[in-house]
Amino acid sequence: MRLFDESAPARSAAARAATRLSLGASPAVLAAMLALQPQVAQAQAFQGTEVLILGNVNRITSGNTDLFTVNALQNTLNWTPTDTAAGPAPINFLPAGATASFTGGPGTNGANYTVLNRIIAADPTRAIAFSGTVSSDIRQYKKTNGKLVCGDNRCVASG
Repeated sequence: MRLFDESAPARSAAARAATRLSLGASPAVLAAMLALQPQVAQAQAFQGTEVLILGNVNRITSGNTDLFTVNALQNTLNWTPTDTAAGPAPINFLPAGATASFTGGPGTNGANYTVLNRIIAADPTRAIAFSGTVSSDIRQYKKTNGKLVCGDNRCVASG
């Protein structure tokens, strides 16, 4: 039984050292590549994290659509945008092609209800941009600590 191919050309000491070095570094390089690999973010419509302050609202995300079922007559959600950078560019809170849909659940018994969405940016000088679509069968209000920018008539008017 042969353990190596005798017909293969002999490798120099430098070539063997280079092979040992690359084999020894491979786990470290692989670990670095995995650590630095971009993380896949879950797709969602609203680019932020919500905290329910008042009421009963459930969020289900499917692709770039957020479906909100509202089960109380008065509801308040505080939002923290995922974009926390400083600077003059608006925060793209609802990107083009994304949809956020609010519908009444069994907790409302068909009555009118309200949702206040407070968007609290780390940099209050940045505007909040809504370029996607918001649909609802409710009175809905948006409040920011800065400006609200709507693209192509996408914002829901509030009175």
